[in-house]
Amino acid sequence: MIRSLLVCDCLPGSHYGTGQRLLTLQTALAALGECRVLHLTNDSGVTGGPTHYRAPVPFDFRASRAAWTWHHLTFAAARPDKSYRAIFERILSEFAFEVIVCSFFRSTPAIPTDMAPCLLDFDAVPEPTGTLTRALWPLTLRAMRRRASDFRALYTIRQSDAELLDGLGVSVHVIPGISTAAPAEPLGHNPDARRVLFVAPTAWPPNAAAVDWLLDVGVPEALDRLGYELRLVGQGTDRFGSRPGLSSGGFVKDLTAEYAAARLVLCPIWSGTGANMKLGEAIQFGRAVLATRHSAQAYDGFLRANEELLIFDRPSEFMDVLVDILQDSSRLRALEIRACQAAGKFLNQTYINEIIAEDVARVCCPKSGS
Repeated sequence: MIRSLLVCDCLPGSHYGTGQRLLTLQTALAALGECRVLHLTNDSGVTGGPTHYRAPVPFDFRASRAAWTWHHLTFAAARPDKSYRAIFERILSEFAFEVIVCSFFRSTPAIPTDMAPCLLDFDAVPEPTGTLTRALWPLTLRAMRRRASDFRALYTIRQSDAELLDGLGVSVHVIPGISTAAPAEPLGHNPDARRVLFVAPTAWPPNAAAVDWLLDVGVPEALDRLGYELRLVGQGTDRFGSRPGLSSGGFVKDLTAEYAAARLVLCPIWSGTGANMKLGEAIQFGRAVLATRHSAQAYDGFLRANEELLIFDRPSEFMDVLVDILQDSSRLRALEIRACQAAGKFLNQTYINEIIAEDVARVCCPKSGS
């Protein structure tokens, strides 16, 4: 039984709305043996442990453009900031932590890596998005790698991110994005399902763009001719309405029912970073998936193209691939079977628990002479 688990929320400004990722890590920590863990999170509201502290974020991301520019020019997100040490000394006096686990790289300058072994969940490595950040990227990456070397283990969500952090002499693991809404066991086969499912809130622009594209290329009309319908689920999708070949559910409480009625799940995401967790969720539910190569990149090493899921590279290929797969029941079933196998092997909480437990045991109870 874990002796104590303390979760500290960072000040507003820490971003990446990765509540599911955070809960996955929290669950893994809760499954540990006897060890005192100080777990620093963002302001997602995840709580636990006997006491609640507020961990510092060294930069207010609502600051002025000038402050934002200076933050990048000085590589502040990757430099230790000792001005926060007194906060952690106070926490240590009240809670004798043996290991620190923190998420979201932008909070790590405040972490005193010399006070206890520290594990860092990168999630997705921040990528350059503007002119300034792209120009500074080689130096930013160098500073990021230097700071990351202070930690005892690193966790990323993509193989490409792990490669950026290779060669530091630090344990680096790719932890796949999994859904906490998925069942422990995949759903059974439903040969009578007549829905092609898309699940995602449209507040995120890549999701909204994907829905617009599906409608623009005439997916509802094509599916209607085949006796199927496109089913849109997720907050904001209700605005697309319903017509022959299309139904829109908006936010739904019972995702299991939606996946149970789906013959195929679509992930036509063309932009954005991080893991497309809805793709992983569909695999966890044991459903056949048709996805863009971009949306599947985060699962490289866990899901194989055209084995555990079906991939298309160009928009012009999509309609032919969609129609062909819906008319090939044996191939659809094979995709479902391999999806279930991948979920049982990699895309589950037990797999992640084992990775975290091994690292925490290694840093808290190092072998003699090591």
